Amino acid sequence: MSFTADQMLAALDKWGINFTRAFMAGDGSTMKLLSGLLGGWLPRQRWFPVKSAEFSFEPAGGLSLAGAPGAASGTAELEVLLLAVSYPTPDGSRTDVVQVPLSIRRAPLAGAEPALIGEMSGTGPAGTPEARWIYDGVHDPAFIAAWLELMRTGGTTTTGNAAGHLVESGFRLPRATGLVKVLTGEQSNSSVIVDDAESAAILKFFRVLSDGDTAPMSRPIGEWMRPMSLSVKPRSVS
Repeated sequence: MSFTADQMLAALDKWGINFTRAFMAGDGSTMKLLSGLLGGWLPRQRWFPVKSAEFSFEPAGGLSLAGAPGAASGTAELEVLLLAVSYPTPDGSRTDVVQVPLSIRRAPLAGAEPALIGEMSGTGPAGTPEARWIYDGVHDPAFIAAWLELMRTGGTTTTGNAAGHLVESGFRLPRATGLVKVLTGEQSNSSVIVDDAESAAILKFFRVLSDGDTAPMSRPIGEWMRPMSLSVKPRSVS
């Protein structure tokens, strides 16, 4: 990818460190940047549906989250990207939609080295050195806090294309102020234990999305996130 570090940072700064807004606006340089970052990272994930090096992907949608009140999100930009991943199969080809939560930070997140998708450094618009660290969002307590807040309040994402929803049960949804731990070993999902010493829960992030009921919970994905206008027209990433 013939893309310098300075150009990468300029692409991020143009959109306020926000891939989702750039995708919706059709910004080609940002899409090339993300292709370079995710192209090497996706095949290393156990949940990624493609088991060979032959695949392509393009943005299929996305949303941005506001930081939870009082959360130590710092300068993190919190997003969820939906990618349409196409790959050959013995009887032709297949396309799956995968969900990639992102946390984009101006400083490294302590203890999150295994979740690092990519790091960029270069010169910012003012001529000063700048850097970005991009993480798998489920490992960032700031992302988990924002996700829980969206569910708790039934609020709308900052991109205005999805709303949170919490099934009424009398259960107190925990806050991401204590233990936040991603379980290892899952093949197709990412589960996160959240325990604030008053209540605890496991958040399950479906990595490969599909319509209808989702086993083993037998609840539609929309029970947790109700899309309002979630999809955008896919644009090629090469």
